[in-house]
Amino acid sequence: MRVAPVAGLAIAAAIATMSPAAAVEQRPCVGDELAGTWLLLYQFRGSEHCRITVDADGLITASTCAAQNKRVLRETLAGTLDLDAACNITGDLEFAPASKRRTAHPAAVKGKYGTVSVEARLSEDRSTIVGLFGFRRAYANVVGMRLGVAP
Repeated sequence: MRVAPVAGLAIAAAIATMSPAAAVEQRPCVGDELAGTWLLLYQFRGSEHCRITVDADGLITASTCAAQNKRVLRETLAGTLDLDAACNITGDLEFAPASKRRTAHPAAVKGKYGTVSVEARLSEDRSTIVGLFGFRRAYANVVGMRLGVAP
């Protein structure tokens, strides 16, 4: 179907007069909005997930990690996540053997263990984390979902 030139001009004029949508500002994040239990999905060696509990200061107080085949991994994530007012999440987490979680220093662990850097963002409704895990020279997308009710 062919559009008449006049009709085409009328459509272009109508679009030109539309006002742009007002920018929606996200409300600032507060540090304790990470508190709670999260399920983090990522893939370094294969698809893996960790269930972590974060306190009001961003400290991971508990974690359990498993592979895609539901096999519980021998390592855990420990450390602190920092949340700024722009809802950016950063931190250096220790990916360490579960038995040495409290005592191992990131530089002291061998093999597949070590420090995982986090660069992520908390969603506006505070229910989702999306970002990157960095481990040595590898990067993995990480997606987190809040388990339970948001604060």
